[in-house]
Amino acid sequence: GGFCSPPTLQDAAAGSAVVSAMCKLLEHPLITAPRASSLLLALRDLLPLCHVTPEVADTTRRVAKSYYLWPEPHCYTALDLLHMLAVERKAPGARLRALHLRERPELLRNAWTTGKERAVHLIGDSASPAARALVDLLRLSEAPLPGAADVRRFLLLDAFVRVLPSVDGRTEPALATAPPDLLDTLYTSMNEALEQAVLMGEKDAIPFRNSRVAELQASLLTSVPSPPPGATVRYQSLPSLVFDPLFLTADVRLPRTAGEEVRVGSARLPARRAAAVLIQTIVSQYLPFTGEDGLRPAVRIGLPGGDRLLHVVAQAYAGLRLSKPKLFANLDLTFILLPLDESRVGQCLARGDGWFASLASQGPAACLRMWPRLPVDAKVPSTASTADASSLTPAALCRRFVEATARSARESVAFRFFALDVWLPSNETTTPDATLPWLSRVTLGADDDADFDPSASMRKGATAALSFTLSLNAVNPFGASRAGESPGRVSVTSAVLANHWQAGDTGPDTVTPAAPWFDLRLHEVDTKRGRGRRDPSVFHSSKLEVESEGRRPFDLTVDGQAYGSVWRVAARPLNDEGGDQLSLPLATFTQTER
Repeated sequence: GGFCSPPTLQDAAAGSAVVSAMCKLLEHPLITAPRASSLLLALRDLLPLCHVTPEVADTTRRVAKSYYLWPEPHCYTALDLLHMLAVERKAPGARLRALHLRERPELLRNAWTTGKERAVHLIGDSASPAARALVDLLRLSEAPLPGAADVRRFLLLDAFVRVLPSVDGRTEPALATAPPDLLDTLYTSMNEALEQAVLMGEKDAIPFRNSRVAELQASLLTSVPSPPPGATVRYQSLPSLVFDPLFLTADVRLPRTAGEEVRVGSARLPARRAAAVLIQTIVSQYLPFTGEDGLRPAVRIGLPGGDRLLHVVAQAYAGLRLSKPKLFANLDLTFILLPLDESRVGQCLARGDGWFASLASQGPAACLRMWPRLPVDAKVPSTASTADASSLTPAALCRRFVEATARSARESVAFRFFALDVWLPSNETTTPDATLPWLSRVTLGADDDADFDPSASMRKGATAALSFTLSLNAVNPFGASRAGESPGRVSVTSAVLANHWQAGDTGPDTVTPAAPWFDLRLHEVDTKRGRGRRDPSVFHSSKLEVESEGRRPFDLTVDGQAYGSVWRVAARPLNDEGGDQLSLPLATFTQTER
């Protein structure tokens, strides 16, 4: 079974007939753009509420694909439909209810709404001009919060659909234009009627409930003027999201709870401590609403920045997962990367996910480029093809990109954490000075950019060869150990540790390992020619120890953040108390299957 609330749609034949009829209307050659938009929205809202046969599901998928290339908002709704159908195809009836809960919690019976369902928290760097400009654009296009009237419109319409065998076509437009006092009266009368029906016997309750709800529908239609022909219902689409920006500052102090200091990071990393404070501040708002009914509040945290911001937030998140493992146990937490600055992780996601590339990466960045050159109320000609507006301001266009990302990026890529133990040049013991969680990339020595020529740098004296002694646990691409592959002592210009990701992740790799491992790339020096090799040697490893000859210091860069000089490092998976490897959930639009 699936999520089948309306009694009239529990039967597969009835649900399939309704969906099939809507698909035929959407395929009509003379359909107009406003009507297509209304039908697509109605089909998206109807699909989680009914059973359909596999044949009708295939027809719906074909129709959604035909609207995939239409201008917005048709393409966004088509993307939602394709996502729902893909999920239902993998596990029938298993996840559509969760999607419906996340999108329209106020429509569910006995749902306890927290007021946070439509909130997206933003953690940005106060020193980043791009993050500041994005927040300014979102504030310029800020919409009023959905109030009690909006929620009651949804609840009344839901009651009409659930109870009445057929709903008058004028009901939805009438609810959209009804004044708040009329909505309050109808809402109170509806609750009284349903409560009275509960106290009656089953034989008398159903006729009484149906007749009372029909009377309320008739009262609504007679109290509200009929809308003009062709009028669209504006509130069909979901209410606007609420963005809550928080910025990292170096002077944030750690709070104390129950006499215990929140221990995350060292004193050398004030931004990491500040990020931990902000994450706890956000998460604490949702903890009172985690109950025993299995519902997990959805917490969405946007990261407008690049790899350096992601590195700080990821380290703070890993520290909290280790020090307070129960803090996130009952939350559905997802981080949304908005790569406004340089980001290798954002590039990897964009290569495998076209929607992420256009909506999360390219769209907001384009709005930020055009905004300084245009007045606040200027119109953007490139959006003249949208169905509900002739043109948009840069602020409104930016909000569309960010809201579409927050709403539709429902898949989650688990970026696995590794730990890097580091020894400073003054440390002669076997105990590391610090342990740094890392997510994407670690560089020992000179950075190995694509246009970097090791031989040219060596000839100029800018970079000298480093002698490393390496000890690693080599694995094959499927996770099995491979003995005898440790390179031992090598002479390199740099060594790079690159993270590989697990099954279902969106990344550049073509194989999926069965065990956690990372790439080790060695840019070795050709001893015969005295120059650097262009092609690096590559090893797969799950654990690694690197020690420089003669304790010679070398530069360390972790996820784009320079950490100074060290002489020894050791990399390993970062596991929790139960032995499971920690990961950072990053939102994507599609789930890659390899």
